[in-house]
Amino acid sequence: VSSLKQDLQILTRLARKLRKDREEIGGAVDLSSGDLGSELKFVLDDQGQPTRVSAKKEMEIHHTIAEMMIMANQSVANKIFESFPASALLRIHQTVQEDRFEDLKGALKAGGVSFDGS
Repeated sequence: VSSLKQDLQILTRLARKLRKDREEIGGAVDLSSGDLGSELKFVLDDQGQPTRVSAKKEMEIHHTIAEMMIMANQSVANKIFESFPASALLRIHQTVQEDRFEDLKGALKAGGVSFDGS
């Protein structure tokens, strides 16, 4: 168990550095609920429409896992590009228009969560 704990601590330190580096170049998307910094949990009705939103309890290991998933995706993308450079596709995230946030803002407000989409 202690060796697993040490491994997770190493991964967590690496994840902190990776996230900081991505934030510095503008490549980190933060979907947290503002100052609380937590992931949002949506409750949906039978038609799949959100009826309630709340902040999930956040643990640092969640960030570590997310960073490792991003790193895995980047590794796979690099390998695909190296192996198939003429046919590899890259996804580019476009800037979201402010008016597209209105429905989300309404759901978040109903759940008492503030949101700044700028």
